[in-house]
This record gives sequence, structure tokens and C-alpha cells, in this order.
Amino acid sequence: MSQETFTSSEFERHYLATPGTLQRSERWWRRRQKALRSFCDGLYYLGNLMRERFVQKCYGFQFLEPLVADMCCEEPSKRLKIGAAVARFKDVRSGLGAWKLRSRVVSRKEYTIVGLIRGTRHVYRTARDIALRRASIPDP
Repeated sequence: MSQETFTSSEFERHYLATPGTLQRSERWWRRRQKALRSFCDGLYYLGNLMRERFVQKCYGFQFLEPLVADMCCEEPSKRLKIGAAVARFKDVRSGLGAWKLRSRVVSRKEYTIVGLIRGTRHVYRTARDIALRRASIPDP
């Protein structure tokens, strides 16, 4: 989806050519501009959510830090577009090794004894998945 903006002269030429459509066109114009702003903000919020929920709270997500930093840039003109963000995420994901994809997500607040129990379960589950030749990330 492309993010397009119209100048006011384009707006007047395209949407105000017919008499009596001024109020309807102005409402449409304002809704469209608000929707475009909220779409750009949505990518910022998604990046911020990834940073707060994964990068800062769990070990092993450091590979996402450059992508998240570009998604959460304070200046909207420097932020990634959605297509570029998806392409970069695919590049990052394709660059990860099989062991990184199979590694356990560990909370930074996890207690040692709990981590030992969960780590043991994870080792057995990973060994079973490797023996059964299951993919680390199932792709359709």
C-alpha cells in the first residue's frame, strides 16, 4: 500500500470540480489525512511494542535492535515505510542460523531454578524436533 498525499491544488482540481461537493470533499480530505498519519504512527507503535515486549524484556532479540530503532525514529520522515520494514525483517530472519531459531526465549527476570527446569525441557524438545526433522520455523 503506498502512502500518498495530495497538495491542496490537486485536492481542489479532483474533488471540488463539481458544485455542491465542498463539505463532503472536505470531510473526506480530513479523514484521509488522519488515516495516513495514523498508518505511519502504527509502524512506530509496532516497533515500540517489539522493543518493549521483546528486546528489553528477553534475552536473544538483539538482532532486532537496528530494525526496531529505524521503525521508532522520532522524526516521521526518517522512519521506515511498511514495505521496507517487511523486507528488512525478512532479511534479518533469513540471516539467522538454525540454532538461533531453535533457541529458547528467556525472560530477563527469570529465576535460576525456573530457568534450569525450562532449559532442560527445551533441550529435550529441541532434540526431539531435530530427530523428527521438524523445521525450526514452520513456513507455509
